[in-house]
Amino acid sequence: MSSVINLVSADPQLVQLVREAGVPCVVLSADALTELAGAGVKQPAVLIVDMREEREIPSALPQLKRQHPTTGVLLVAAKLDPALMLEAMRAGVNEFVTAPVTVPELQGAIKRLMGTFGTTTRGEISSGRGSRAAPPSGRSQVSCGTMATPGCWCWCGRCCSARDGCPIAA
Repeated sequence: MSSVINLVSADPQLVQLVREAGVPCVVLSADALTELAGAGVKQPAVLIVDMREEREIPSALPQLKRQHPTTGVLLVAAKLDPALMLEAMRAGVNEFVTAPVTVPELQGAIKRLMGTFGTTTRGEISSGRGSRAAPPSGRSQVSCGTMATPGCWCWCGRCCSARDGCPIAA
């Protein structure tokens, strides 16, 4: 994974807010999500999707999360809508903020996403708790934004509650 942050938005004000948050980003069109979801495409660390003018989650988002499961996804919505939130969770969205968006909200959400999924620069693996450590031999460390056990050591690559092994791989 890279430290690239992609922003899917046509709103120059949101682009400016993200940049004011101190986050370098690549601005993409909504059509670019389909390409980003393809195999062999460089995985972004974080994807911010502006949904304030949309009614439905982009159809390419679930595919993107299947292809790049450790990409953190932040959804920006016009209002707190339970149906949209449920659809977003099912599509793999990890963070949800509503308009009006502030710089501190963006910074906090991006920091949580980077802390949860970490970055794998120079061969380091993030524990999701701010420290860096290598997993025990034969295991990979993952953080799942949908489970309550960030940073567990798992045999299968899925987050589980078992610290000493994965019940799926047992």
